[in-house]
Amino acid sequence: ELIEHELKHGGLRCQMRRVETRDEFLGELNRFEPHAILADYSLPKFSAIEALQLLKECQSEVPLILVTGSHSEEIAVRCIQEGADDYILKASLRRLPSAIQNTLRKKRAERDRADTEIALQRTEEQYRLIAEHTRDLICLMDLEFRPLYASPSFRRVLGREARAMAGAACAAFLHPDDARVLREAFEEALFLRE
Repeated sequence: ELIEHELKHGGLRCQMRRVETRDEFLGELNRFEPHAILADYSLPKFSAIEALQLLKECQSEVPLILVTGSHSEEIAVRCIQEGADDYILKASLRRLPSAIQNTLRKKRAERDRADTEIALQRTEEQYRLIAEHTRDLICLMDLEFRPLYASPSFRRVLGREARAMAGAACAAFLHPDDARVLREAFEEALFLRE
């Protein structure tokens, strides 16, 4: 009741479910799909450590905040090491609304970062698929005009292995007129970039 009062006082509108056993916890985790879990360190039939272990087993990313009484900091540290996102002393419940908001923001940022990494991976896979199978010559070069990457099409078109081109001077595999045009195009692009 004190927790619910503090959350409402802190401006958080929420629906709450209270569980006291392992089975109730698992049932509500699936049925209710909470955004955050507040766990007492020890209940007669269930503990925060057990809740954290179940979250790991279920591969759930729902954040858990430990709400504890007079237990030592060692217990709070142990819960954080086990995966709790934060801990609040019952004597400092006023900090709970901001702790929940911070934890939810952090989890959202982690999900966004993971989504971005997955999207980047897919983009890289698509690029690689295109680069590996096109007939066009694709080459990534450093500022000294040495290839860092050359597509396999170089072997088909120029008879040169892509690996052998890495670090070689451009002039070694271009017609002199083309090398001059390429250098001018690069210099113009670098000038425009600056």
